[in-house]
Amino acid sequence: MISNRYIEFLERFGDYLVPLRDYAFAVDPKRTTKYHLLGLRHDVDKRPDIAVKMARVESDRGVYATYCLLHTADYWKDQSTNDFIRRLVDLGHEVAFHNDLLSVLCRNRELPGVPSVAATLEEFLARCSYCGADITGTSSHGAKLAREHRFLNYYVWREWTRRYESHPCFDFIDFDDGKSIPIPKLKMADYGLDYEAYALSDYDGNDYYSDTHGGFNPDVVAAKMMEHGQIQVLVHPNKRTPAKDGERKFLWVT
Repeated sequence: MISNRYIEFLERFGDYLVPLRDYAFAVDPKRTTKYHLLGLRHDVDKRPDIAVKMARVESDRGVYATYCLLHTADYWKDQSTNDFIRRLVDLGHEVAFHNDLLSVLCRNRELPGVPSVAATLEEFLARCSYCGADITGTSSHGAKLAREHRFLNYYVWREWTRRYESHPCFDFIDFDDGKSIPIPKLKMADYGLDYEAYALSDYDGNDYYSDTHGGFNPDVVAAKMMEHGQIQVLVHPNKRTPAKDGERKFLWVT
C-alpha cells in the first residue's frame, strides 16, 4: 500500500504537479516568471509493482507523472513489463526513457559503439510504441558503472555540451587495462526525444528536489517552489530509507 506520507504530498501539491512533457514545454529556463509548477518524475530502477500502485494513487487524484523505465533493469527482460507500460498509459501517465546507454557501451566494449547503443535505444522505443507509449523524454541513470568510470549517461547526447569535473569522461570512457572507447554522440531529435530531464533544471540544483538520499521533506519542496516558481521533483517508487539499526524500509510503501 502506498503510504499516507505520499498521499499527503499529492493532496498538498496536486494542483501544481504535471508530467515532464508538460513541464518541459511550460518551464521558464531563466525563472524570470514565478508561476508555480512542479514537474513530477519517477525513475523506476526496480519494482514496477510498486510503481504501478503509485501511478494508480496519483491517477485517482487527478495527478499525472513521468515514469522513466530502465532498459538495463531486470524487469525490462520480463514480458510482463508490456502490461506495466500499457497500464501506465491507461492511467494517463507519461512513459520516458531512463538512459543507461553508456553502461551498455561498457559491457559491449569490443563491439562498435554506435550500433550497440543506438540499437538499444531503438529497441526501447519500439517496445514502448508497441505498448501504446509515445516516448519524447529521457532522464540519465546514475549507474554503478558511471561512478566507476566517471561518466554521465547524458554525455551520449550530442545536444549535451556541459561536462563535470567529477565525471570527466565526456568523449572517451577509460578502463583499468589502459584501453578507452569513444562515446558515441546521438542526436536526441533523431529519436523523437524533446527533452533530457536534467537539462530542465539549473546546474546547482536549486530548482530540483529528490528522495535520492532516502529522505523527503515536502516543506523543502514548498520553499523551493516559492523561491524559484518551477521545480522538478524526483520520487523513486522503490526508494528505501537510510539504514537504521540494520533495517532499511521502503520510503513510500507501508
